[in-house]
Amino acid sequence: MSNKKETIAILYFCTGTYSRYRDLFFTSSEKYFFSKDNDIDKHYYIRTDDKKLLSLQIKNVTFIYQKALGRPDQTLYRFRIFLSQKTLLEKHDYIVFFNANFQFKDFIFKKDFLPTENKNYMALLHFSYYNKINDTFPYDRNPDSKAYIPYGSGKNYYLGALNGGKTFDFLELCKTCDKRIQQDYENNISAIRYDESMLNKFFLDRTDVKNLDLSYGYPEAGWFPQFPVKIMSRSKEIFIGSKDKLRSSKMPKISILKIIYIKSIYVTTRIIYSLFYSLFHK
Repeated sequence: MSNKKETIAILYFCTGTYSRYRDLFFTSSEKYFFSKDNDIDKHYYIRTDDKKLLSLQIKNVTFIYQKALGRPDQTLYRFRIFLSQKTLLEKHDYIVFFNANFQFKDFIFKKDFLPTENKNYMALLHFSYYNKINDTFPYDRNPDSKAYIPYGSGKNYYLGALNGGKTFDFLELCKTCDKRIQQDYENNISAIRYDESMLNKFFLDRTDVKNLDLSYGYPEAGWFPQFPVKIMSRSKEIFIGSKDKLRSSKMPKISILKIIYIKSIYVTTRIIYSLFYSLFHK
């Protein structure tokens, strides 16, 4: 029996001021993500335009220069960017993509996270559409788009911030989604939620997707007490100040009082929402 360890490729973008998240993500991942599993190794592929990061030498990290493409190109052409490093990725057993603003908060074990024998993919359920009827999902309803999903279809809505799978299968996902994006582009069409719309189209009605619940993408300003926090999606508004400022070249200053004020509004809103949701969904 071979004692060779499995390996997982961790795909991560941090261009522009998103590079400020890198330490938070990497340090917490090293502490909590598969750190108690002795039969799997992690290797990070970090794409960035930060010169300081590109100059670092870390044993289990490959830094790759990535020009900041802005929205929507940074997300829309994500699959093509992944495929550009296909040769590097093929040597791994699994591949997973994480959003820049993710922070690990508790130990995660591969048996709970990775796809099992009868599954090929793992994808994160969207907190805003968890346990909602499918007609409320923000699927692309444009019949001319390759991401089109008609009303009445689908069981889940997935967030584009975390997805992955067995290496061969994930690369096939990237090929399929990139092809569909290119076909839309040639017809002057862009899916309503870019890569996320294409992911949801790809996963539609599949039975080989392992659903990751809200524990693995818990919104910082959310309130879902039934789920323990394993990975937190840090609020860009709280962590930085605003989404627009986050995309700028300089890091804006924000006072502690303002952070507390913003966070209190978010938390209060989520509590009120959760209370109303529980009243009308008993």
